[in-house]
Amino acid sequence: MAKAKKPTFRTPRLSAVYPRLNSPDTKYNKHGTYKADGRTKIADAQSTIKAVQEVAKKHIGKPLPLKKNACWEYEKITDEDTGEERETGFVVFKLRVKNRMVTDKKTKQEQLWDRKPAMFSASGKPVPKAKVGAGSEYAVTFEIYEGKDGDGNPIVNLQPVAVQIFKLVEFQSGGADADPSRYGIEAEEGWEPEEGDEDEGQDEGNGDDAGSDDSSSDEEENTDF
Repeated sequence: MAKAKKPTFRTPRLSAVYPRLNSPDTKYNKHGTYKADGRTKIADAQSTIKAVQEVAKKHIGKPLPLKKNACWEYEKITDEDTGEERETGFVVFKLRVKNRMVTDKKTKQEQLWDRKPAMFSASGKPVPKAKVGAGSEYAVTFEIYEGKDGDGNPIVNLQPVAVQIFKLVEFQSGGADADPSRYGIEAEEGWEPEEGDEDEGQDEGNGDDAGSDDSSSDEEENTDF
């Protein structure tokens, strides 16, 4: 009997929050974790929250805490003068999936299961090398993982499987944003790099695309997001 296909869900349009979609984050998981976290208005998040809560109630036996849990949290900021926290009116969804080692059924050898989410432009064109940085806008197709924590307690997590990018804000090596206006930088007269020097040193540092193949064509790099 064929195994039932796991259902998928889709977020509303999100503004990316510290995404890791080109290469996984290995800080807490040596095999790497891909992240498609994003924020949206509380009102726009409700249909997704409702869908997740329905699964949580069946698996855990009760709904997840409303404002902060493993799948989302209501965003807060701290007042610098008073130290008091207040809600911003946004929800941040936590969409993360871990790579892991699996055993090949034929060879019995362990191999890495790379679970990188598929990436698409707004029109649906595959863009596997898009440099998705913070502030990009996308919708995420995800699965709901129903499992248990280390103590045997039931848990649910949101695991991204695909991302549709509506607005691309590229990052540079080292994690810097490629849009100068985000740093208050405006064009002025002065030093300019020689032709061909703009990308010098771009392969250094710990950018999200470190170690990736940069042989993509102009068509791939200028995809209509």
